[in-house]
Amino acid sequence: MPGSGIRDPGSGVRAARGHRPEIDIAVYDIFAAVTPRPAHAEDPESFLPLHRDTFHILVSLADRDRHGYAVMQDVLERTDGKLRLSPSSLYASIRRLLEQDLIEELEGRWKKSQDVDSTIQLCEALSAVRTTLVQQVADFAQVKFASNVPVLIAVSRMYMRSNKLAEAQSVLVAAGKIAPRDGLVYRVLGEVLLRRGDADRAEKVFERAAQFGQNDDQTKTWLERSRVFKAMQAKAVKAGATEVLPVSEAYGWRLGRVRDPFGHHWEIGRPV
Repeated sequence: MPGSGIRDPGSGVRAARGHRPEIDIAVYDIFAAVTPRPAHAEDPESFLPLHRDTFHILVSLADRDRHGYAVMQDVLERTDGKLRLSPSSLYASIRRLLEQDLIEELEGRWKKSQDVDSTIQLCEALSAVRTTLVQQVADFAQVKFASNVPVLIAVSRMYMRSNKLAEAQSVLVAAGKIAPRDGLVYRVLGEVLLRRGDADRAEKVFERAAQFGQNDDQTKTWLERSRVFKAMQAKAVKAGATEVLPVSEAYGWRLGRVRDPFGHHWEIGRPV
């Protein structure tokens, strides 16, 4: 949009010769906080006083990388609805932070270096809103880092957030061949299988993850979920129902659907 400073995802950063760079920002560009350089650390007061909006943006980026819209929503939630950042104030603050090297745009950083760290960081931040970039990063990572298990796990999680479950499963199978005793690979694969509605296989894969040392609370929770939904759907089928839709996750619920002998459809599930 001319004059707005907000660009469509995928367009480049523009800089005019002999003038201060004009930093164009997309709604779904992803930003990360940057550890201050030594020169900054010598005089931290040079950044003070912080504008209210700048402070809240930095707080929002302190715990995770976010795109602009997510920053707006996070600030609104953190302040109990008292501070609603407008797009103009948000992106004006982001431009200043980029110029001061206090934050960075992850896609730009990745395109410059395309190393393991920047690839994993971008994979962990991307979601379905950037489908073209998701596939671009996934294709690149699976070629350049085909034997790097942490990168493959990050790619699979990125695919999951984009609801590309078959692709996520394929990447994890490849990772499992490289590291057949890596518990985290099995843990993430189990989640993919459960999201695809295969509670029986998911249960076995979660048990294998635990066998290989993945005994954290999250893994135990997912294992319990697989057992609950496996038993729930099996009981319904045994009583004469026919499976219509396998158990899967949607809108914060784990849901499946069966049809009873009288032709009635029933949904079974619980909140995630």
